[in-house]
Amino acid sequence: MKKQLIAVISLALAPCLFAEGPADDVKAAAKKLTESGYTWTISNPGRDGGPGMSTEGKAGKDGVVCLKNTFGDRTTETIIKAGKAAVKTEDGWKSGEELAAAGEGGGGGRGFGGFAARMAENYKAPAAEVEALLAGTKDLKKDGDAISGDLSEEAAKERLAFGGRGGRRGGGGGDNANRPAATNAKGTVKFWIKDGALAKYELTVSGTVAGRDGESRDINRTSAVEFKDVGATKLEIPAEAASKLPSGDAKKEEKKEEKTEAKKEA
Repeated sequence: MKKQLIAVISLALAPCLFAEGPADDVKAAAKKLTESGYTWTISNPGRDGGPGMSTEGKAGKDGVVCLKNTFGDRTTETIIKAGKAAVKTEDGWKSGEELAAAGEGGGGGRGFGGFAARMAENYKAPAAEVEALLAGTKDLKKDGDAISGDLSEEAAKERLAFGGRGGRRGGGGGDNANRPAATNAKGTVKFWIKDGALAKYELTVSGTVAGRDGESRDINRTSAVEFKDVGATKLEIPAEAASKLPSGDAKKEEKKEEKTEAKKEA
């Protein structure tokens, strides 16, 4: 009788023991985006009183990403494939290597196009960036119709240092690398899920950072990423841009690149 009772209780508790938590729900919702292709928009406020950056992006199921970044009155179009970039310039589409070569002569390599090319080397589309956010978030829980949690201090410092998207993924670098780490850093992140796919996430970070002039500034910044056209997004890549990018499947190219880098490090 006791054994039967234990068996019944075990069966009743099984769904609870193996139920997915909030982090698993977010991971599954982000995975649906990457498997289907999607469109997103990002609005990031500027730092040190400067202009902000807005992004309109499209990601295909094969890992190719198309970006349109607007910074102040400048707009740059970039296509990223397997860690390589093609950037639209006044002289047509240029590869990251071409922009870098032109940089010493004061050409596009040092301008906004050059920034876009450098960013592409380690760029993570927002759905993939969710994994990094989850790794730096603690105590995720249901919060009304959202899932929210607090960033660890280190994760908040990283986001403050690199404009809100986290280290090299967001294309940080330059004088950022030489600035002191932020103090009193903290942050929160919220995720919204609709029809099993990630619909939006919102990141808020605050802390004290050193400006370019050496003066300390209190920062409180919120950026939001919204997703749409899941499974219905289509990428149109001009032939000239395609000629500047690796051929073949982007995801296979990325894995090949990762193996090459791993061998070099070994």
